Amino acid sequence: MKIKQKTEYNIGEVFAFGLKMLQCVSESSVSDGCEGCVFQDLNECPTGFVGPCDRESRSDKQDIIFIEFKQ
Repeated sequence: MKIKQKTEYNIGEVFAFGLKMLQCVSESSVSDGCEGCVFQDLNECPTGFVGPCDRESRSDKQDIIFIEFKQ
């Protein structure tokens, strides 16, 4: 059985990242640039774990950020 490798999260998708639940959201609906992203204060975004966030690198051509999901 061949498993398709995930390369990015879809807008609106909620997923576990360590002990936190994160949601992938459209950057334009929430902030400007990286503002509001849970990874904003890191020197380098963990794209190897969550996929790209810039429109040039994403298949849907949308800029996104990751926010903490509150139920």
